[in-house]
Amino acid sequence: LTLVVFVTTMEAGYGGAPAEILLDVIEDEAGAAELRDGDEGDGDSPAADHGAMLAYYPLQKICSSEAWELVLASLTIPWQVTARVSLSMGWARHTLATLTSAESLRWFPKHGALLLGDAPSLQPDVNKELHAAILLMQKSGEICTQELASMLPPVLLGVLPHHRVLDLCAAPGSKTLQLLDDMHRGVPFGEAPPGLLVASAVDRKRLQRLLARVQMQTRAPLVCTCIAAQKFPALLTASRGEHRFTTWTKPSQREPDGQFKLKFDRVLCDVPCSSDGGIRKGIRRKWSANDGLALHTKQLQILLRGLELLATTGLLVYSTCSMNPIEDEAVIAAALKELGPNAGVELIDRSEVLAGIQFSSGLTTWRVPHPEFGYADNDYLAAAGASDGLYDNFNKVPPLLQGGKIRETMFPPSVHGSRS
Repeated sequence: LTLVVFVTTMEAGYGGAPAEILLDVIEDEAGAAELRDGDEGDGDSPAADHGAMLAYYPLQKICSSEAWELVLASLTIPWQVTARVSLSMGWARHTLATLTSAESLRWFPKHGALLLGDAPSLQPDVNKELHAAILLMQKSGEICTQELASMLPPVLLGVLPHHRVLDLCAAPGSKTLQLLDDMHRGVPFGEAPPGLLVASAVDRKRLQRLLARVQMQTRAPLVCTCIAAQKFPALLTASRGEHRFTTWTKPSQREPDGQFKLKFDRVLCDVPCSSDGGIRKGIRRKWSANDGLALHTKQLQILLRGLELLATTGLLVYSTCSMNPIEDEAVIAAALKELGPNAGVELIDRSEVLAGIQFSSGLTTWRVPHPEFGYADNDYLAAAGASDGLYDNFNKVPPLLQGGKIRETMFPPSVHGSRS
């Protein structure tokens, strides 16, 4: 069977203890990361700038009211800066000896993730020596400052040195570096793993940042490409190579044995999203339900393309930094429905990998917002068939919105179908 697993990084990140929830890294064009004070950004409270979001998620019932209160509380605490140790480079002992105040996160394999502290306490005017040490270790590749939630998808993917891995939405590169580090574990220093890591991004400037960051560690067997994820091409080879290839072309004079299409053992679809995770950083100054609606189709296309490129018995992780079911559960449900029950695709439970992290199961039912949810008045929404701004089924959507801003794939399938 071809296997697919889905995780919403925002939800999983917020599920942990408050001290492990939020952090911040800001990268310049050269790819070097700088620590930023956690109080920078809008300067206003989340309730003032993101009232639509705070009204939307309780209506969707993405979690219990008690858990939602914890989410809201987490938005008010200073960012917690976390880092991932480059375990494949053999510097873990030096890292831990240098960063004596760092706390190891127990859920991460081999204690390779560290909580460095809250961002304000790591500023050079507060702790100059520690700030300089962190930047130096990052530039040398000893550590990679990386968001806690960003570490989860590669952990769930479970990459081994011999795997052929595809990262479809790679830039700016934190997850790619983590996958590369995983592929080098157990491989003698200086040798290349037998597998392959293909990292692709659609934006050239963001891809250049990835290339700059990857200079910090052993790079083989990384290949970078610049193309839209949903249009990622078939990669051909003249070698059949075990089970990972299927016949692609007929034999020819140039290729007597024909050419074969490369299939990947592991695929990461960390798709573009409306980025609820950017709210605390001040990156998102205005939350809108329309953002999630606008990205749904592209997200579905990327997931379907990733599944097409996945080998038999392979594993795919779909992830976002949004809590919106339109970008999460709806995309997964639509992909499974389109492929059908005989496609060999199965949604699997990887909760054992998340031991130590509080998380929520996926929703089996949800509602679809009007594009102007939270901004249009109640009379307008009621006239559009959405008294509270949300639609229960596609038939209630006004004809002008059907197939445009609101698509049938955004709605849950039958209760039985969504659960199965």
